Amino acid sequence: MKSTTLYEGSSWAEILSRLSADIDLDATARESKAFIRPRGVRDPATLLRLALAYAVGGMSLRRTVAWAEAAGVAQISDVSLLDRLRNAKDWLEILWQTKLAHLVAPIPMPGLDLAVRLIDATTISQPGSKGTDWRLHMDYRPLEGRFGGAVLSDGRTSESFQHFTAGPGELVVGDRAYAKASALNSIREAGGHFLVRLGWRSLVLFDEQGENFPLLEHLATLPRDAISTFTVCVGSDARARRPLFTGRLILVPLPEDAKQRARKKACRKASRQCRTMSPLGEVSAGWMMLLTSLDKDVATPEQIASLYRLRWQIELAFKRLKSLLDIDELPAKDPDLARSWLSAKLITALLIDTDTCNVSETFPSAQ
Repeated sequence: MKSTTLYEGSSWAEILSRLSADIDLDATARESKAFIRPRGVRDPATLLRLALAYAVGGMSLRRTVAWAEAAGVAQISDVSLLDRLRNAKDWLEILWQTKLAHLVAPIPMPGLDLAVRLIDATTISQPGSKGTDWRLHMDYRPLEGRFGGAVLSDGRTSESFQHFTAGPGELVVGDRAYAKASALNSIREAGGHFLVRLGWRSLVLFDEQGENFPLLEHLATLPRDAISTFTVCVGSDARARRPLFTGRLILVPLPEDAKQRARKKACRKASRQCRTMSPLGEVSAGWMMLLTSLDKDVATPEQIASLYRLRWQIELAFKRLKSLLDIDELPAKDPDLARSWLSAKLITALLIDTDTCNVSETFPSAQ
């Protein structure tokens, strides 16, 4: 086993100073009952070091305690370390949430005067699982190139803008999973703005006269060489016909290659669900359908389409988390240990994100 002793040199001291700058480690560890008495772990900082070593080092609990003893960090059994980490789950979450809260406020995008926030989630499965056990919801700031918020939930919790608050001066951007009327309405009531992609069955749409908006009928007649715009009302129920808010529907024709990829993807999805692709779904596959609360004097349809294409940045950010930190390779089946492991990964991601140091190289390797 190859390892690095973090108490030697400046690496661990720098990590510790960055984390303790915004939060009292000792006080929060005791208040959350993550650290009650030493028993081989001298202080909360050592417990934090063990948690980060276990998560970033890619080692088992046994190899982590072997490294800790060889490096003079702590003398503790793997069973005791398991209990310590399970009890530290709330504390570790407090640490990364506090670190996020102390980041600078988002910067308004030039020409838009709104802070753009890209919202998405990635799924994480425990060993041997074929489903989704955890879902990590993230808020990414494209102008600053960093994450601005995160929510860790179980796999049953769906993606939604409601995991984050959006107020005046902010624009949240999401894909089809975020096209939910109640969440979009909450954003408007709070004074924020949204930009979301639609599926042809995502929302109940009405025209300005209160009649059902025939989305697919419009798609069949629209020109294929230009972006089309409509004013629509979004309702909570097709029968009740109660519009919640008004928005702009932007219909962007996809290039032929993108259209073919979208149709193939829709066909594969239909095949997995043991059904055939409907003609309506085939028509909608050739379009990028966007709904936004931004007025026409704030952004043109072309600008709206360009804003939505910024979503590739959060996709790349998730790929970096997975490639650099293996955040999708959860080793623990115990839910409390899994939450501690994920929180330690997020702490590390924040340290890397703020360019404090190359944290991944300062922790022991399993190789």
